[in-house]
Amino acid sequence: MKKFLSTLHRWLGFPLGILFVITFVTGAISSVEELLKRVDISIENSDYQYRPTTLAENADVLAVITEGKKGIRSIVMPSFDTPYYRVEARGESWTYALNDIEDEQHAKDRENSFFKTNLQLHRNYLLGREGLWGVEGKHYAAWVGLIATLISLLGLWLWWPVRKSFKAKDLVPRGRKRKHFYYNHMTGGVVVLLAILLFAITGASITYRTFTEQLLGVESAKSEAKQTVSLDSHWQAWLEMAYAQMPAGAVLQQIRYPRPPRKAAENREAPNNKTTRSQTNFKSVTDSKRNTVEKLSEQILTFQFHAPGDWLGLAGSRVSIDKQGSVLVNTSLHADLSLGAKVFSILKALHTGHDLPAYYVVLQLLLSLLGTVMVFSGLVSFIIKKRKRNQVDRWANSQPLTES
Repeated sequence: MKKFLSTLHRWLGFPLGILFVITFVTGAISSVEELLKRVDISIENSDYQYRPTTLAENADVLAVITEGKKGIRSIVMPSFDTPYYRVEARGESWTYALNDIEDEQHAKDRENSFFKTNLQLHRNYLLGREGLWGVEGKHYAAWVGLIATLISLLGLWLWWPVRKSFKAKDLVPRGRKRKHFYYNHMTGGVVVLLAILLFAITGASITYRTFTEQLLGVESAKSEAKQTVSLDSHWQAWLEMAYAQMPAGAVLQQIRYPRPPRKAAENREAPNNKTTRSQTNFKSVTDSKRNTVEKLSEQILTFQFHAPGDWLGLAGSRVSIDKQGSVLVNTSLHADLSLGAKVFSILKALHTGHDLPAYYVVLQLLLSLLGTVMVFSGLVSFIIKKRKRNQVDRWANSQPLTES
């Protein structure tokens, strides 16, 4: 049985390990990107000074800085970490100093093609929505992580009888012989096992969000929180209601706007006949009606607070207000959530490192590098062993038969 499991670990781990090296390397690069962004933000924040602001002041400022801007995605509210107001849209942002709202700093996001490609390689191996054999790329990435987790647990079981051979200095190969790569693979696998479990499960939860919500009971908690309270249609009324729903000490960090609906893909080919033209016209009318209904529908503003008891310092408490109808829709206090909903609320942050302390991102980077070396050592050890075995077989077959 042990021999069978050992063979399974090697032969299944080799092809999967090639993809897992890509996952670890791209994850490490994403951690570097996150750290570089934080350095840029720290330099940028040094140009602004924080001071406490009142609710009425915030309401007046929000009315001014949102006027005439289309496609707003979020508004960053003043805090010690973000000493300014910032309106964020797709590809651009507007930043305002607390003491001089007239001084508007407009910036356009600079897309780095290298980091953008790396992110897609990490998410879906560059297979995109088209995927391979009718399966989207994100599913391949998710299942590579999940199967790698099972292989890692199997490796731990195989390693346990020889656990006394564990040496911290084997975290990196100490030579170029097979044994050096072999011991590095075992030692590194034990050290990064928890990281593999964490990243694989959280990554799969992002891919299969709906299933994870159902598994953790998040959807039922959402449906129970619905409420409707009419409000005056201005920012001060919305802020007053949002703060009234929160416990003392809660801090408003961000206001998120609803995402605009995705536009239907345009027909690139010109219509060649009457049938195509009629279909195109019908599609245009249908899309126009759908867009009109969407514009008239509710526009939910989500006020994200960091309240006492929120996990990992994240803004886990929310108040949702329909801007179009000026109605309080629901309130979600992190402290009142079920355990499953609380766990779900931190999964994405644990996987990406966004909004978590810098030392966590550094730890992510370190574990990703160790994981890369560990998997690479396993691949090299497998290749060396296979090559030596083939050489022995060729040597045996080349020897002449002799009479006994």
